[in-house]
Amino acid sequence: MITSSRKFKKKKITSSPLIIFLIFLTLACLLIFLNLNLKITKERKKVKEELEYLKSEVQKLDLKKEEILSKISEVKSDDYLEKVSREDFSLQKEGEKVVAFPVIEEEKKTEKESQVEKVSFWQKILKKFGLR
Repeated sequence: MITSSRKFKKKKITSSPLIIFLIFLTLACLLIFLNLNLKITKERKKVKEELEYLKSEVQKLDLKKEEILSKISEVKSDDYLEKVSREDFSLQKEGEKVVAFPVIEEEKKTEKESQVEKVSFWQKILKKFGLR
């Protein structure tokens, strides 16, 4: 009878140091991989944002390029050359007369008056005491 009672006894599971070490090693690896995954995800997001920014810059530069090319084609035309020579250099064709309008002196006076009004409070005080 004694032998039969031994069969039914529950065996105690002893935790061996090797099993505990393997569990901790597995958990450590999982944590390291999760950390690396988070870093890679952040870096990927940063690169995507930079890519979008650079794409928008390329579009802006393409528009600017088109504007410059259109201005170049405009400058090459004879009409533009004639316009610039008339406006900037006051050139004229044969039989044409150049008309110039005089500058009104009153406009210049109002500019000087507005400059006088811009004198600050402290500048007026210094002027009264003769320090300025």
